[in-house]
Amino acid sequence: MSNGLGSLTPSQINQINKLASNENSENDVLVAQSNGKEIKFTAIRPRLSSEAEQKKPVPGSDLAVKTLGLKDRKVSPALAKKLIEAHKASSEEFVNMNDIRLLIAHVADSDSTQPPDKDSTTSPGAKSRNPSNTLHSNWGSTSSLDSGYNSNFSGSTESLDSIYDDVDFPRDKTTSPLSATVTKLINEKNYVGAHHQMRNDSLEAIKGDHITNARWKRFGFSDEKIGNVPLPKETALKIDGNYIPANQIELTNTKYVAIQAPKLECGGDIWRAALDSKCSVICDLTGENDKLGLGKGGAIDSYYPTGAKDNKDNKDKKEINFDNGIKVKFHSKLQKDGYTKTIYLVTDPRSGETRQLRRYHYTGWPDHGVPNGKNGKDSLLKFIEALRTHQKKEKVYSGNTMVHCMAGVGRTGTLIVLNEMYQDILSGKYKNKKELDQAVFKAIQQGREDRGPAFVQSESQIKFIMDTVHTWQDQRSRGENIIPRI
Repeated sequence: MSNGLGSLTPSQINQINKLASNENSENDVLVAQSNGKEIKFTAIRPRLSSEAEQKKPVPGSDLAVKTLGLKDRKVSPALAKKLIEAHKASSEEFVNMNDIRLLIAHVADSDSTQPPDKDSTTSPGAKSRNPSNTLHSNWGSTSSLDSGYNSNFSGSTESLDSIYDDVDFPRDKTTSPLSATVTKLINEKNYVGAHHQMRNDSLEAIKGDHITNARWKRFGFSDEKIGNVPLPKETALKIDGNYIPANQIELTNTKYVAIQAPKLECGGDIWRAALDSKCSVICDLTGENDKLGLGKGGAIDSYYPTGAKDNKDNKDKKEINFDNGIKVKFHSKLQKDGYTKTIYLVTDPRSGETRQLRRYHYTGWPDHGVPNGKNGKDSLLKFIEALRTHQKKEKVYSGNTMVHCMAGVGRTGTLIVLNEMYQDILSGKYKNKKELDQAVFKAIQQGREDRGPAFVQSESQIKFIMDTVHTWQDQRSRGENIIPRI
């Protein structure tokens, strides 16, 4: 069941958008029906002849506004669509204040129907915002309303807090709070202890609800052996009706697909998954020293053309035609500090369309470990900034991002969390390290709900995350520019 704009499913949003596209949809009333498992939206145009009948609620309209998380009133599909768009922010560069006012006036958990005066920094009886009581921002936005507004409002650098002290704004997608035990460990700065507690909780929760078989796998799915990687069914991707070892992960700033490195004979599946999930970039975190021997599924570079000469036949490996009909052609490659950026032209046999997909390959990250030394941290920050720069270009690219290492959980989870926190820290989202620490573990918790208990796998990876985000937060607090030149 949905409860609020941010918890609507993509299917429900598509239903509302389709209804809103009908002629004169502003005269319709959005209604909803529940079959006990899901809520579906339709719309009707009331034809009421008497004043008494007009006072009666349209059947299904109460459920519609409750599902959307709006105040108790009828809502048209056109208005619902506009509220959803306002909720996810009209642009990552600029937030339209008229849309913000519209959103505030209609959402059920806003304290007043009118926003504070734009020019005032305080108001009588104003209360501070409570980060835990939020509208959850998650549908296709690359930045929260906080960061979009802070970064650019008519050239102002004024803080959102000073302008809207008494308004709750979207801060986190995560809907489930951290447990009291985990919160206590975080507050004590026992980050490793919090990691283990959350992982045990996640492992217990996933038992009996993970995939047990797939088209292919490099690692097993058992929840009993430490070496295996249980993956949740609910978010697992399928190809031709069969699971693959990939899961969708939705965090506040970006949608991700985490996937195991494809096996030798299944390279086409990673491109199929990228196309179906509308990903425009694949982040490859595998290194030259990753074990690719017996039982590990063969060479990873079998899924992409390198553009270099093949040692066997001395021919340029510029194009691969996969068994599933997908054609991948090497376009160009750029070597950067610690990573490479490669562009491929990918032709989808289902649509006949050819799209550009990028592969960002960071090579300085050992399996189960972390980037080594200051050079490793510096090059990783450049890699993350390159990824953020790509994700910002919403008009050109989808922000959806595929990430893989070998198992697609440890290094993959660490990068995803760092990428999220980096964007938040740049926007000035966190007032102090306590807020930041809570946000880090909420992101990890959501990642484990979507990808499984091995998401961010080792103690060293947890320590690396916390050390890195604290460094970024300290630098920003001192007024330093943490954005590297790439």
